[in-house]
Amino acid sequence: MELRKFDRTLHYMWCQSDGSVMLKKLFFTVMLVLASFGLGSQCACLAETSASADKTKKFQVTPNICFSKIGDYSCLGDLYTPTNPPEGLMPAVLVLHAGGWKAGSRCDNNCVEMSSELASRNMVVFDVDYRLVQDGGQYPNDVQDCWRAADYLRKNAAKYHIDVNRMGVFGASSGGHLALLIAYAPETIGLDEIAKQLRMFKVCVAFCPVTDLLKMGQSWVLAYLNDVPVENPALANRSSPVTYVKTAVPTLIIQGEEDDLVPPEQGRELGAKLKEAGIETELIMIPKQDHYFSMHPGPDHDLALAKGLDFMVKHLAAPASGSASSQSAGVPQSGAQPTRPASIAN
Repeated sequence: MELRKFDRTLHYMWCQSDGSVMLKKLFFTVMLVLASFGLGSQCACLAETSASADKTKKFQVTPNICFSKIGDYSCLGDLYTPTNPPEGLMPAVLVLHAGGWKAGSRCDNNCVEMSSELASRNMVVFDVDYRLVQDGGQYPNDVQDCWRAADYLRKNAAKYHIDVNRMGVFGASSGGHLALLIAYAPETIGLDEIAKQLRMFKVCVAFCPVTDLLKMGQSWVLAYLNDVPVENPALANRSSPVTYVKTAVPTLIIQGEEDDLVPPEQGRELGAKLKEAGIETELIMIPKQDHYFSMHPGPDHDLALAKGLDFMVKHLAAPASGSASSQSAGVPQSGAQPTRPASIAN
């Protein structure tokens, strides 16, 4: 079996499982073996980022920053910063990984790549891990972790030269769900210490996101909510980004038309409701692709990365001279070109 299909199968098995101890041991053992041969797509995060930094000289990585501690559990993130930052303040982006809320990490390929590319374009990037279901990360705890990561950037804005008025968030799959939720509905998180900092994000990019949990009945969704969505619609609606379109931010959604894990209707429904609400939205449905296209090299992977970068750059670019934030540093355009056409609905 080719590596792409093998890696995808492991991820699918994890999401469909009950998260048993034996399966978790098998999952991580296999991925560690792959990593030892340089094959594990989800492992050796720091080695990858360090190698990228050494090769390009455009950014550096500060690993394992603890931005939140809950009991004995520490939430960690890797901070990407330009090696030669421009004068003035820079935009910042929070990056959230995939994994069905019970797997994955900040070392995932699409997270490392997106973080590296954004940092190379004069942005500060915080690629973080949040609590997984088996670590107490059921809704809304993981959402709170993500907000604490954003709050870390806000509190350290002076240290890292961040323009807090130009912050974006990126996520894939379950990470896309979290990205959309904290961008659209921060007031639902129940964190009084950062309540006054609501509406922190100006743009959101989500790959294959879960958007309406009421219409998701898979076991991994039930485990995340600790309830059956149709039997507790109030909880399902409260945890769904589609509920909050009236307070949404400019959004890019990219999804495979043949997504076998998160139904394509999830992306289409959110895109349509955002457009109806007058929110700037771009929906890209990639023909003949499944849920995993952004995790592995290929033309559609390159397309998604390029489109995501362009959308972030567009909405986080420096304001015009003379505006309130005119001291902010400029962000160069990505210049990346998609390699194949896709179905696009604006």
